[in-house]
Amino acid sequence: MRTPLVVSYGINSAAGIGVGPAWDALVDESVLFSKQNFFESPKYAGRVFGVARGGEGKDDRLPNCERLLLPAVDEAAAGADLSGIDPKRVGVFVGTSIGNVLESENALEQFMRFGGELKLSAFDKYECSSLAAAAARRIGARGINFAVSTACSSSGVALSTACSAIAEGVLDAALVCGVDALSRITVNGFGSLQLLSKGACKPFDRNRDGITLGEAACALLLVCGKVAEKLGLKPLARISGWSCTADAYHPTAPHPEAEGVFRAVENTLKMAGRRADYAGCWCAHGTATRANDSAECAAMKRIFAAAKVPPFFSVKGKFGHTLGASGALNVAVCAEAMRRGVIPKSFGYGELDGEIGIAPNVENKACKIESAISVSAGFGGNNACALLEADCEPRAEACARERGARGRAYLSGAGAVFRGKEGWGGILEKALPADGASGKILMDIPPLKKRRWAKLQQMALSAARQACVEARGFGGGENVGVCFGTGLGMAEQTAKFLENVIGKAGEEPLPTSFTNSVHNAVTSAIASYMGFKGFNSAVSAKEASFECALWQGLRELNCGACEAIVAGACDEYSPYAAQYMSKRARFSKLKGDIADLAAAYLVTPGRIGSSFGRIDFLDISSAERRPEDEVARIKELAQECGAQMGGLKAGLSAFSYNPWQKGYIEKVLLGLGCEKISFLEESCAPNYSLSSFYPIYARLCGKGKYLCYTKTSLSQAAVLLVEIF
Repeated sequence: MRTPLVVSYGINSAAGIGVGPAWDALVDESVLFSKQNFFESPKYAGRVFGVARGGEGKDDRLPNCERLLLPAVDEAAAGADLSGIDPKRVGVFVGTSIGNVLESENALEQFMRFGGELKLSAFDKYECSSLAAAAARRIGARGINFAVSTACSSSGVALSTACSAIAEGVLDAALVCGVDALSRITVNGFGSLQLLSKGACKPFDRNRDGITLGEAACALLLVCGKVAEKLGLKPLARISGWSCTADAYHPTAPHPEAEGVFRAVENTLKMAGRRADYAGCWCAHGTATRANDSAECAAMKRIFAAAKVPPFFSVKGKFGHTLGASGALNVAVCAEAMRRGVIPKSFGYGELDGEIGIAPNVENKACKIESAISVSAGFGGNNACALLEADCEPRAEACARERGARGRAYLSGAGAVFRGKEGWGGILEKALPADGASGKILMDIPPLKKRRWAKLQQMALSAARQACVEARGFGGGENVGVCFGTGLGMAEQTAKFLENVIGKAGEEPLPTSFTNSVHNAVTSAIASYMGFKGFNSAVSAKEASFECALWQGLRELNCGACEAIVAGACDEYSPYAAQYMSKRARFSKLKGDIADLAAAYLVTPGRIGSSFGRIDFLDISSAERRPEDEVARIKELAQECGAQMGGLKAGLSAFSYNPWQKGYIEKVLLGLGCEKISFLEESCAPNYSLSSFYPIYARLCGKGKYLCYTKTSLSQAAVLLVEIF
C-alpha cells in the first residue's frame, strides 16, 4: 500500500484567509463570532456565527461558497508544486453539506415575494459537483473529481476516498477540500431541530446548549510518498490510517455510545498498525450539543479507558460548526499542531459535565506530538476518522486486497425504480406513465414507517432492497457499504423546506424536510433499514454521478474495508428540477420530461451464486479534445490494468446532448471496437442518474461485453467496461 502524505493545506475561516491567521486565532483568546448579513432571518436575528472574512470584495460573479473555497485552494496549491505529476493522476474531492445553495435561495425568495419569472440561471451552481469542478480547474487537475455530501462528515469521507485511491495506486495526488457557507436552509434547519446555541457554543461544557454555525473552507494536498520523494516535496504529515462507518441508528442523532465512531477509530488504528495508547491527541467533532459530546466522550473512554484518554479538543468553540468543512479543517489543525508542537485548548469550555466525566484540553499545551486522531460525524450516523503521524517516512503496509490499477468486481444483484414502477425488467417498456411522478412502491412496509422517508429515499431504498434480495449467496452483515450518486439530491425536500422558510419567516419550521434535504439522507435510510454499518457516502458529479459512486465503492472493496457495496444512483422529478433541465441547452432537445429514477447494484469482490456480470474496468477523468486521442487514452488505461477490450457487443451512452457531442461519442465508441451503439436517452426519460441503468440495460440486451461511456457537461469522461454472463 502506498503512503498518502499531506504536503500542503489552506484555510479560509472566521479568522481570515490563511493557515497562520487560523492557528493564531485558535490559540489566543479572541472571539470570532459575529452576526451575519447575507440574508434576513427574523427568527434568528440575534444569533452569532463564525462568519468567514476571507474573500470579501473578490469576484462577485462567483457564488458565495465558491468564493470561500478558492482562496483555500490557492494557499494549498502554492505550498506544493505538482507540475511533475500527470494531471490525470490528480483527483479532486470536495466535501460539502449543501454547496452553492445561497444564490438559489435568493432567486427563490425573489420569485416568491415579487413574482415574475424564476431566475433559473441562479441554479447553475446549485449542484454540489460544481465546487469540485471549480477546484479542479483552479489547480489544473484532470483526474476524477466529484463532491461528497454526507452532511457534517463530508470532507472526512472525501479524505478517506482520496487516501484509498492513492494507497491503491489509482491516483498519485489528490486535492481534498471541505467547504460550507451560511445559508437560510442551514440556519433555519438547525434552528428547527432546536440545536442552535443562544450564543457562543461551549463544546463538552456542562452548560453547553447547542451549536454555533460557522463557515469555512479547507483544502488539503495529498501526494503518494514515493512521488513526493521523487519531486522533492516536503511532507507535513502522514495519514497512516483512515476509516468511515455508519451508525445505522437514527436520521440525525448519534448512537448513544457512539458505536460507529468507535468502529471508525478502531479500524483506523488497525490499518495503521497502532495501539490506542499511541494517539498523542484527539481533534474531536465536538459540536457542543448534549447528545454528540456525550456520545463522543463515551467512545473515547471505551477506546482508551477513562484514565488514559489523550488530550482532546474541539475547534468549533473558535470557528463554529463549519459543517462539510469540519472534517478537513480538523485534519489541517492536527497537522499544524504536530508541526508546531502545541495541543490547542478547547475554546469555550469552562465547567466539567459530570455525566461526561472527562474534560477537554483547557490550556495550550506545548509538547512533541507524534500522532493525532481526527474525527468527524454527520447526519445519518455517518462517521469518518483519520490518524495523522509526524513521521513521514513511507511504510509498506499491505492492503487487505490488491486488485490492480482499477480493480475488478462482480455485479451480484440489481434493482430499479423508474417512473414509479419497481423492478428493472420493465425499464424499456413504452407503456409507463407519461409524467415524472412516482407511483406506489415499498408496499410491504407499513405506511406509518414508510412516511418518514421522502420520495427519493423510498426510491433508492426500493432499488437497494431489490438488489440484495436478488443476490443469492449474499449473507448480508454489518460490514456492507453504501455508495449512491445523485445530480440534484433531495431537491423536492430542499424546495419544500425553503418555500416554508421564505413564506413563513421561519415561524412554522419543517424539521423533517430539513433532515431529509441532505444528499446522504438516501444512503442513511438504506443503511438504517438494512443494517449496513460499513462505508456510507453520497456523491455528486453531474451526469457521471453513478460512475463516481461506483468508483468510490470499488476503492473500499479493493482496500478490504467492506465485504460488499450497494452502489447506485437516483434523481427525482420535481417542478424546479424539470424547469431547470428544460432550459439547459444540453437537455432541452431531449424527449420527455425529467422522470423519477433509481438503480442499485450489489457489488461483491468475488463471484457468488447470483452474479450476473463483472466490472472489468472503470476510469473517470477529463476527456481529450479529439476523439482519436480519447480512444488512444482509454486503450492505454485498459491495457495498464489488464482489461480485454476485444469482442465488444455494444457501446452504451446515456446522453448525446447535441449533434457535435453525439458525433464525438460515436467516434470514441466505434474507435474502441463497438459496432453497435445505443443512447439510453432514446429509450428512457432524461435524468441526471440515467447512466446508472448501464448494467441493467446491458443485462436486458444479453450476454457479452459492453463499453459504457459518459461524457458530462463539464467534459469529464467515465468509461465502464462490463461483461454480462
